[in-house]
Formats: sequence, C-alpha cells, structure tokens
Amino acid sequence: MGVAEANGQYRVVLYIPGPGTRLVQGEVVTETGKTINDVVERIGMNLETNVDLLHLKFAIFDRKVAENGLKDSVSGFM
Repeated sequence: MGVAEANGQYRVVLYIPGPGTRLVQGEVVTETGKTINDVVERIGMNLETNVDLLHLKFAIFDRKVAENGLKDSVSGFM
C-alpha cells in the first residue's frame, strides 16, 4: 500500500493479488479521499472482493505524509 497526500486528500494505491496465486498477478487500484479508511472502504466497494488489511505486508508513505506524523494515519488500520 502506498499513501500520499495532496490538496487535503489522501491518495492510496493498493496491490490486490489474484486469488490463490503466488505469481505476480493481481490488480493495482488507486483512489482518493479524506481519510485512509475512507479510501480503503471506497476501493472495497469498487471491487468484487473485500479489502482485508490484515495481510498487509508493508505501507509506503509519501514524505509529506510522514513529516506531518504517522500516528493518526497508521492508527486507523493497525
């Protein structure tokens, strides 16, 4: 998952792996919104499957987001 901020909105990029595959096949989705949770929910509504962050391996935050502090950003999905 990648997170950036512009114009007061978060932009989240998620890689959704294909079902039951270990190959690098999947879908990259991008969405924007007021909070990271809102964005992830919107992505889930646009996909046929639920977005489950329990299996999230890592998150990459844009420098601007990181410099403003990650406590609020991370607390929503940790």
